[in-house]
Amino acid sequence: MFFSMEKVILVFYLINSVVSICYFPAVYQGVYESQTVGGGSQISYSSISVLYDSIPVWGYCYRRVGSNVILKEDSGGITCFRCFHLSLRSSNILQIHTKGLNKCFTTEEAALATCVASKEELLSRDVSEVMLYRTKGFLGEPAVSPTYCPFNGAYTFTYSVNDGTENSLECETPVSEISDCPFGFGFNLQFKQCSFGNMELSFHCLGDWEGREGERFVALMDTGASLTQDRPRYRCAIYSEDPSTGKVSMALSSDSTCVSNLDSSERGYETLNLSPKASPAWPDLSSSCMFPDWVQGDWEHLQFNGDSIVYKDHRNFKTYTGKCVPHNSGNSERFLVYTRTQCGDEVYKCFWIKQRGLNTLEIQISLYDSSSADESLCRDENFLERAWTTQGRIEMTEKAPYMFTGEYTGVIPDTDGLCAKLYSDCNNPEIMFYTIFNCFNRTEVFEEREYECLGQWVEDNVIYTYTERRDMEGHECFVGATTKKGEIYLQEAGNNCERGQEPLKDGMRMSRVAECYYHKQNHPRFNWRDSTSTTTRSMEVQPSSPAPLTSLCSPTLILLMLLVSLVSVQQIN
Repeated sequence: MFFSMEKVILVFYLINSVVSICYFPAVYQGVYESQTVGGGSQISYSSISVLYDSIPVWGYCYRRVGSNVILKEDSGGITCFRCFHLSLRSSNILQIHTKGLNKCFTTEEAALATCVASKEELLSRDVSEVMLYRTKGFLGEPAVSPTYCPFNGAYTFTYSVNDGTENSLECETPVSEISDCPFGFGFNLQFKQCSFGNMELSFHCLGDWEGREGERFVALMDTGASLTQDRPRYRCAIYSEDPSTGKVSMALSSDSTCVSNLDSSERGYETLNLSPKASPAWPDLSSSCMFPDWVQGDWEHLQFNGDSIVYKDHRNFKTYTGKCVPHNSGNSERFLVYTRTQCGDEVYKCFWIKQRGLNTLEIQISLYDSSSADESLCRDENFLERAWTTQGRIEMTEKAPYMFTGEYTGVIPDTDGLCAKLYSDCNNPEIMFYTIFNCFNRTEVFEEREYECLGQWVEDNVIYTYTERRDMEGHECFVGATTKKGEIYLQEAGNNCERGQEPLKDGMRMSRVAECYYHKQNHPRFNWRDSTSTTTRSMEVQPSSPAPLTSLCSPTLILLMLLVSLVSVQQIN
């Protein structure tokens, strides 16, 4: 049931409403493994749960301040407050930073003074880090999600363990190999001609995120290690890639944290220097074609450059590099492409690309392929009607405000006390905010989100709206419908605007209660005009900073669709 998450949260709230003051979003909730250090160098793991209103090992949610949360613990006759900064790095990784892990502050004010206030502070060594690796989801189901590895293809590498026992590289000759073949969610390493002999290791990628000065972090799971071995099951690394040569520098920490003996992509407990294996030259195609101007540039998992395409297929975990080939199918949206995967497989495929606005497109790859330039690959029967992958443009240069702005509210279906509010930024109408709260006490807020519209289109009398989260990484799609009475129904449609949704049947109904009303075109003062009254309430606001721009989005739909997406965990990957 679409609203099952809200139902569960409401039950929890009713049972324990006296204790909790704030709540954790559903995407944070679950069971995680975290490293505990025993005697000597032995590494073991303990289980940590993040519940709807508490992290039991540290306390219950007392107050949220942006990405920081004040946890309150009452035990042993002493009340302790601590501030924790939570960063959801992927659906598998929750990273926590705090200055008070082993401290007890007796007042909320004292704990607030220790909150992490900037990205620079987050990366400093003055802050304690706790890495949480998800093992179970909100309802206790296994929840390790396949996640695309940050670099793709085959490489040779040199390797060194910097433990002070040797003066030379353990794998000095660059004949060892690493690749993400056959699937892009894992690295397979083959150590060759090393001082310790030959060896093979495999890692699953769990997520990657921004680090210092252009470097990035990546979290890995060693598929051959257990939770009880001395060898860490979870690893953290820093890597950097030279865009001109494709060479990658990567260093790993000595345990499951992202700080132990790890300083940069070139300084860590273990270091690897990767060089891409030379790819064969592209075949001498008789002629080439160019992808259209509107599609050129970088998208979430796509890159177009003239006649070339690079596509990371997150459905099948294949990375395709290809060249456009002329064909006479008569369909300007379909392109015959000579492709090469990260494993070196070379075939012809047809790509179907539909424009959904300046900042949104959808793409499909033909079901079949061919060893020759077969134009029949682009026929209708070679595609599925509902198998689209939705993509947003990375760098947006044009904005189109929503057709409708204002504030909308509604009662979440099948609950007795949960309401939702969606409201737009009247100075930046491409931005909207979404809140779930207790209908009987608006100060009891369960969820707060911020969205930006990327594109919108109508298909089979249903409006699809593709958005980007601004409060965390990720994209979400929503479907909506309107009635002759002016009612709006909204429903979540996953990351890829899944077809077959019925918002009039399963969606949430919302009504507009206020609208943006401007006295003058460029004046920072605006009014909320109550839809049910002739009274106007003036508000003075500070102009918000410009946000990435949207294209062809109807706020009415987006607004609705946002509230029902409490369960969405898929974004961030």
